[in-house]
Amino acid sequence: LALALHAEGEYSAAIEHWQILMTRDPNDAEAFYNAGVSLQFLGQVTDAAEAYAQAVNARPIYPEALINLAAIHHRFGSLSDALYWYRQAKEVLEKDRSQEQLLIMVLNNLGVALSQLGEVSAAISSHEAALDLAKKLDLQDDIDYGLGHLHK
Repeated sequence: LALALHAEGEYSAAIEHWQILMTRDPNDAEAFYNAGVSLQFLGQVTDAAEAYAQAVNARPIYPEALINLAAIHHRFGSLSDALYWYRQAKEVLEKDRSQEQLLIMVLNNLGVALSQLGEVSAAISSHEAALDLAKKLDLQDDIDYGLGHLHK
């Protein structure tokens, strides 16, 4: 029901149902993650970050929750926190290569955050790793822009 409500744009109602699930099972990583997504759609980024953190606490190898947590910190929080969560996601995704497209995104976002912190060499390495993986998957046209801003 919560997913259907979210799909219909009824984010507040969806959150109410996610909360019921989270109360029933405080280790339900999916419920916390999905609540975070609904909260983010409502612009409640602090609450969304808390929900994603709860999802990660329940399932430390939850790449989507790690990525969303990193993205919130990248956009609204601190770059050092974003780097921490991007690196956690990278570590999880490097161990489970079944989601290589997510790994490309994480490497690219990590590169952007590193460049924003002035760590250009590390940023280039991260973007190059993303590009190498993208070439392997024949997706390089989707990410060639990543290195462009660093070589100017």
